[in-house]
Amino acid sequence: MTERCASCGTTVPPLVVVAVHHAGSGGGWTHRACASCLIRERLIPFTFHPLRHDGTRLTYPEIVPGELVATLAPLGESNPPRSPPRSGGCWPPWPAHRTTP
Repeated sequence: MTERCASCGTTVPPLVVVAVHHAGSGGGWTHRACASCLIRERLIPFTFHPLRHDGTRLTYPEIVPGELVATLAPLGESNPPRSPPRSGGCWPPWPAHRTTP
């Protein structure tokens, strides 16, 4: 069986799982999306859905810029890029506690 994008029907890889339909008598089936549909429909890959989510399609909120959605789409189900650690942090360092002799 050929995997297809659930939105546009293309079979061109990579296709990313965006939802899971649970079935009572088996494992169910997956809904996949191509990179252009991930961007156009602002879909979040299933790998990054909240743990207790029911498996339906999730979209990025409107507050997330379209440029960011377009940047994340080619990553598919791989780990998202991590921002470099900040030097200095956002709070001043806590003073060292001194014990009285």
